[in-house]
Amino acid sequence: MTYWKSNYKYTPLIARFIESCFRDEVITIKDLASSLNISISYAYYLLKKLGNDLNFTIRAQPYYEKIELKPLRCILTIESAATKNFLFELLSKHDYTSYITTCSGKTRGLYCEFWVPEGKEDELLMFLELSLNYGIINDYIVRAASSLKNIILGFEWYDFSNDTWRFNWQAFLDEVLSNIDEGTPILLEEKDNASGNAKFDNIDLIILHYMQHNVFTSLKSMAAEAKVTPQDLSYHYKNHVLKNKLVKLVRPYWIPYPLEFSLFYVMDIVFEETKALKGFIHSIQRKPIAYSYSFYKYNSYPSITLTGILPYKEIINFMNCLDSLKDHGVVRDFAHYILDMEKSKGKALPYQCYSEELGWLYTMDYCVKELSKFVKLTYESGAKFTKAAERAIESK
Repeated sequence: MTYWKSNYKYTPLIARFIESCFRDEVITIKDLASSLNISISYAYYLLKKLGNDLNFTIRAQPYYEKIELKPLRCILTIESAATKNFLFELLSKHDYTSYITTCSGKTRGLYCEFWVPEGKEDELLMFLELSLNYGIINDYIVRAASSLKNIILGFEWYDFSNDTWRFNWQAFLDEVLSNIDEGTPILLEEKDNASGNAKFDNIDLIILHYMQHNVFTSLKSMAAEAKVTPQDLSYHYKNHVLKNKLVKLVRPYWIPYPLEFSLFYVMDIVFEETKALKGFIHSIQRKPIAYSYSFYKYNSYPSITLTGILPYKEIINFMNCLDSLKDHGVVRDFAHYILDMEKSKGKALPYQCYSEELGWLYTMDYCVKELSKFVKLTYESGAKFTKAAERAIESK
């Protein structure tokens, strides 16, 4: 068992408050107060206190499939620092790049998350293939993932008396194996077809955009951006966003450990069978390991992408635990990526790119043009250097 001093003095009530913020639906202050049996005013107080002390916010995750967007994860392997910086700046400016950062781990390069309108995936793939053919990137991985699902990053391993996080990986390993043997009745995927089955418009997208920043953004401020009355915006919120379930989940954002020894990570985990995946997901709830996951397909094996933050030494312990699960025939394979939070950029839903007549306006043309310019300049610079070197050799 390993121990890490907390960056904050959590109380049992604050812990329950934070855990209550992980929801699969839109949450209100009244919901939080009711679940904790406290007054609405005190729930407001706790939210404000955590915001001031920990930069704590509660954000919404849109149900992308219902608004005709497909979330794609992309990992680019890049050796050249100059090339990496160029692609980072280029892709971070694209309206449909939801998140981008440099990464290390299984590969060194860029970790990207994109929204791509349905039917437009080939444009992104063409850009990546062009980058590969030009030698700008060494390799790439693209995965179509389901919308994120919550994992409650909770306080089961927190010692309130000593303000300490306790990591008991052996207990976690035993719990996973036990849950697999017992069978865990959790639903992995929605049975209804979410794609394209909800009506939405620009006002709905503006609401989703601001709820991605803060689920408690005032209707008045969103109405001002949408150029409608608060009453009109409230109608869209209740009769479109809520009724059509355009929000997939909400969860709190905060850093539970001192940032100086914490690492954000992404872990791709391939399981041998579905019951193993179920046992793992059930066991990881309320542990301070991860806060979300999404599904993807890998050679027909059930697989997830896990996202979280851990003290740096616990990344190693987590991978050792996954190696033990491989030995037990639970995990087939895994790969880890460490994300550089100091050099990362993200944005909320690009509602300005949606036309109610034409749908999502998506193109990679600008990126292709800039890529061609970069390659040309790099080639010309290399040619000049080669000629100068040849002249130097001849002069000798």
